[in-house]
Amino acid sequence: MAVDANSLTTLANLQSYLGISAGVDETILERSIDRASALIEAILGRPIKARNLYEWHDSLGTDQIGVKVRPINHVKYVAFGSQNALSVSAASGSTDILATVEVTPSHIRLFRVTSTGSESTEQVQFTNHETTAELATHINGVTGFEASAIEDFSAYQLHPRAGVNVLTTTAYLSAAWDTTADLRVDQEAGIISMVSDAFPSDHWATEFPAEYRSVLVAYNGGHDTVPFDIEQACLETAASLYRDRKKDLGVTSESLGDYSYSVAATGRIVQQIRGMLGARVRIR
Repeated sequence: MAVDANSLTTLANLQSYLGISAGVDETILERSIDRASALIEAILGRPIKARNLYEWHDSLGTDQIGVKVRPINHVKYVAFGSQNALSVSAASGSTDILATVEVTPSHIRLFRVTSTGSESTEQVQFTNHETTAELATHINGVTGFEASAIEDFSAYQLHPRAGVNVLTTTAYLSAAWDTTADLRVDQEAGIISMVSDAFPSDHWATEFPAEYRSVLVAYNGGHDTVPFDIEQACLETAASLYRDRKKDLGVTSESLGDYSYSVAATGRIVQQIRGMLGARVRIR
């Protein structure tokens, strides 16, 4: 096992902080780091380390969008509008009693129920099938389904949608296609703004469409190096999780004769993080 690539400190740093030699409880320490990192990100309301992100936004007719992860390191593209990109239907001669296709921000889910009531699910990940043409090829190899690429887009451009029964209709999966708008980026604030196109080509856009989940922002966001205060919070939280691993966190105090001790409840760890990183907590 190893510390997750997006965790907020290293095994070596935690060992040094605790004064523990290499080779001692390393798996426990690594899990403590991963859990502390997840807890901190949940409290702050965003990922911390830089990564590639694909976010769907409800623009509602505004000319600005605020992304979830700051700072913005670079924007690959911003896409909106709608164009059919992929069709999915039940395989010819299918005897299934239900077959649905669903689109999420990270994959297509194919679900079917056979004539005997048996259920099966296939998830087609965008990380492994990056274009709609690749998705169509894979879906054609899945029992019970057929697909055809109408236009070749990035798989991430497909609009998220709930499952539709392809036994009764062909599902036409649409994609956000327009990537030509004139945009400005405030990298530290994490804001993308649209300005009037100086040289409009096939349209003239001055604001994003007034529709839910209509704008896709593909960008790299987060810190290349974890800020010192966040790493310190991770070290202290991971250390607390490690030290308290054999204690009953439901117990606040215990005594035996003249000896007594107190145990910090889980809520105290959360308050500790909030106390250290309160200024960084994302206002929702």
